[in-house]
Amino acid sequence: MRAWGILVAAAVAGSASVAGAADATVPSQSDICVHGLVDKRLLVDFLASANHLRWSFADDVAADKSVAFKGVPTWKRLLADPDICGGGITCSKADKAALESAQFELISLLSQQGQAYRSDVKDPKTFLLDDRAQLRCVAQAGAPVEADGAKMAKVTYTSKFRIRGIADDLYWGRDDAAFKGLSKATLSFANDETGGKRTDKLVGVIGYEFDPAIGGSNRAILVPYVGFNRNVVRTTGKATSVSSDTADVGFVAAIGTVGDGPTPLGSWWTVRPDYLFDHSDHSGIASLNLVYTPIVNNRQNRFALNDYIRLKAAEDDFASWEPILELHLDNGWYTQRGITPAAHTDYNRLGVKVGASLTSDNPAIPFTVTVTETELAGLRGSLDSLSYFTSAISWSPDTKGYFTVDLSYTNGNREDTGKREQATGIGLAAKF
Repeated sequence: MRAWGILVAAAVAGSASVAGAADATVPSQSDICVHGLVDKRLLVDFLASANHLRWSFADDVAADKSVAFKGVPTWKRLLADPDICGGGITCSKADKAALESAQFELISLLSQQGQAYRSDVKDPKTFLLDDRAQLRCVAQAGAPVEADGAKMAKVTYTSKFRIRGIADDLYWGRDDAAFKGLSKATLSFANDETGGKRTDKLVGVIGYEFDPAIGGSNRAILVPYVGFNRNVVRTTGKATSVSSDTADVGFVAAIGTVGDGPTPLGSWWTVRPDYLFDHSDHSGIASLNLVYTPIVNNRQNRFALNDYIRLKAAEDDFASWEPILELHLDNGWYTQRGITPAAHTDYNRLGVKVGASLTSDNPAIPFTVTVTETELAGLRGSLDSLSYFTSAISWSPDTKGYFTVDLSYTNGNREDTGKREQATGIGLAAKF
């Protein structure tokens, strides 16, 4: 602990100059913050990479059987052990320089109170090994406060427009972990030359994000949107068939809360008023839809819900998966009952959406597989129950996953109109 004491004293005395120094490595909040708290693994990875610590050094540490750090993950020990270069681990001059620089910068972040980050501990060992010790990310008026000299390690897109496959996914931001498994706007074509049939499908929503300031670590999102769902089948010698032709307008209002602890439980509560025009049967639906999404953040790679967790905890370039769970309450009132009024009755439906998403963390294998099942009980209306299954295999040419080629399959009754549909297709997809 004497080594840490010397480093802490030096960092506290010089933290201001370190933060503003030209050669300092100061992460931005977008690099390391998750729902108001610093993700310790992201912070260690950032500092190790920024200070050019060789990747194979972690393998040397993992092979060491130090009693003092028995059972401690390798990534934690990198910056928690001030004497890591002793004993059974051989460190080069470059290793020592990189470790000392990364450790010093971690202490500097823990010592800077009130600007960009706040913590009750200044000792890296306590911070990394004690699940109760947290480094909070400071925000003002809903915007992150960046430390002096913060360097953006990744591109930040400031556009407020959002494109998704369904309106319920609009409140998730592009920097949220769950973004990888969200629905996408899709344009697909199918041509059956033998049968003389061509099918064109266009599905998606476009919204614009507003971020009302509510204070604290909680977050509010408001996204007005317009949506469309059109499926047209053209067969030689027959009239054009339109199986789906809807357009809707509405907005998503969401409030997110953050918990504390190594695996904090948070949640998103969303309210979505919507009006849908169904041009295929001349009906109109006014609806009020509520969704509760529990969040368990993957702080220690133990368990997550609606957040991704690595399949192999020690490998960040293999694959991650996300358990998906949402509670839905849908309420609809027909303002126009169209050509089949008996089927268009006001409704209330309650149930869940469950599923999973598996994504590759290797940039050379940019695939994501997402499967969901929505099951709603009809409390009122013409449907006693509603089931809707979706699955998609996506390949993305860009690392963010904004544009993909999707192979998809859907089967069941749509949640908005209750109409039956079953389709398999391949097409271009986008989410932003």
